[in-house]
Amino acid sequence: MRIKAQYNQHQVQELDDNPLCSAIPVLSDKSSILSALKKSPRINKSFWALPEVYQQTELLKLDYLHVPVPQLYALYNKFVSFIFHGYRLYNAMGAERRRLQIDIALTARNDKYFTICNDVARTTSNSVLVSGHSGTGKTTAIRAGLSLIPQVIEHEEFNSVSFKQDQLVWVSFDLPATSSSKALALNFFAAVDQALGTGYYNEWKDKSHRSVDRHLGQMQLIAVNHHLGLVHIDEIQFMLEYKKQKDAPSFVVLEALFNKLGIPMVLSCTSMGRESLLADSKRMDFTTARRLLNNREFKFSIFRLGDSFFTCLLYTSPSPRDATLS
Repeated sequence: MRIKAQYNQHQVQELDDNPLCSAIPVLSDKSSILSALKKSPRINKSFWALPEVYQQTELLKLDYLHVPVPQLYALYNKFVSFIFHGYRLYNAMGAERRRLQIDIALTARNDKYFTICNDVARTTSNSVLVSGHSGTGKTTAIRAGLSLIPQVIEHEEFNSVSFKQDQLVWVSFDLPATSSSKALALNFFAAVDQALGTGYYNEWKDKSHRSVDRHLGQMQLIAVNHHLGLVHIDEIQFMLEYKKQKDAPSFVVLEALFNKLGIPMVLSCTSMGRESLLADSKRMDFTTARRLLNNREFKFSIFRLGDSFFTCLLYTSPSPRDATLS
C-alpha cells in the first residue's frame, strides 16, 4: 500500500516530532484489525443446482478464505512498535543521517559493507522469530499483519521544511534456496522494486562480477536511502542447507546488514528449522542468538479438531449477501 503522507497526532507526543513516525496511521482496536483481514468469498446462491464443473469452480474460491489467526493482533502491535522505536532513534532530516548515507555509499564503492552505526542509540535493533510447522500460516499471518501498515509513504514537506522522500516502511522477502549472498541481495532488490517501482534488480542481476560485499553494501545503501523501517526474512531454515558453503548468508551477515543499522528484523522458519538452527552452536553463538531473538518468539501450531479457531475457520458466518453450502 502506497499513501501520501498525512501527519497524525499520536498518543505518544515524541512520535509526532518525527515525520517517519508521524505519517504512520495506527489501528488500536483489536476487532477492527481482525475484521479488516477477514475474507469470506461469496459462493453462488444456486450452488447445489449447478453442474459439477461449476461447483468445483466455485469451490476454488475457498482458496481466498482467510480467518486471521489468534496471534495476528499481537504480531501487528509488535511490528508497529518495532517500526516506531527504530525510527525515533534518529532524525531523518538531520545531518547525522546524511553522513551515514554517505559513509555507506563510500564503503560499498570500496567493495565492503558497513558494520558500525553511530547515529542511533543502539547498534543492535529488536528482532523477533516466528516459527511453526509448514502450512500453519506463519508467512500469511506475518504478511497480513504487515499489509495493515502502509508500505510506502510519499513525503513532500514536514513542518514547512522540504522532505521529498519515498519512505519504505517495511519489506518482506525470502532467503534464497541457493547458497549465495548475491542471491540474497537480488531477492531484497526485487522486493524493494515491487514496493517502490525502482529498478534495482535489473541493475544488479547482471553484475555477478561484483563482490559479495559490494552487493551487501548496496542493500544497506538502499535501506538507509529509503528509511527502511522493518525487514521480514522468510525461510530462514534454508541456512541449514548451505551452512558449509563459502560466502553463504549467515546470521552474522543478517545482523550486520540490518540490526547494526537499527533496522528491526522479523525472521520466520519451520519448527524443524528453528530447532536445528538454535542447536547448531557452530553456526550461531550465544551472543548472536541473543541479539537476533532479543524480543519475543511466536510459535504457530496445528489446531486440533474442536479448537475454537478451527471451528471459527470452518464455520465462519457469511454475510447476508452470501450463500452457505449447507
